[in-house]
Amino acid sequence: RDYVILATIMMVALSVSGVAAFQPPLHRVRSTVTSIPQQQTAPKLPFLLMSTDDEASPSPAQLEKAWRHIRKPLIRIGNKGFAPSHINSLQNLLVQHNGAIKIKINRSSATSVPLDQYFEDLNKMYCEKEGDGGDGGLELVRTRESQNLIMVGGAGLMDRIMDGSYPPKTVVHIRPDNKPNEE
Repeated sequence: RDYVILATIMMVALSVSGVAAFQPPLHRVRSTVTSIPQQQTAPKLPFLLMSTDDEASPSPAQLEKAWRHIRKPLIRIGNKGFAPSHINSLQNLLVQHNGAIKIKINRSSATSVPLDQYFEDLNKMYCEKEGDGGDGGLELVRTRESQNLIMVGGAGLMDRIMDGSYPPKTVVHIRPDNKPNEE
């Protein structure tokens, strides 16, 4: 009974946090509870199919694949925040790098501003520069607080991640001597 109660608590906690589908690892839970006989198997619990958003979102595996595709941050933001030159660089880099880049934000230890707020400020400046009135020219793909990194992309990047067209496949060029040359 203990493992069923624990599994139920886990399912409720994950459904509140917005996990789309979850099957608890009952075999691990069962092995840690000593009062359950070994021949008894854990009951199969149905998947929780819940969504916190009306829109579909990429799976964690798809987001991780997109995150790993970009190896290092191409823009670094200092303690003074964003400057117009950052927006110019961002526009150019998004075109050159398939619509997504990582940005390193140097925050002082006294500043407790979350990375999401930095993205909101960046998006506002970007939209003002583009002239679309702040209707979301950029998309925040992922943040990593421990490294002060954010991954941003142009409009439609999350859709490209979901349908598998981002990150792009590796391009192999054939040199004149017929040996493959990977980029």
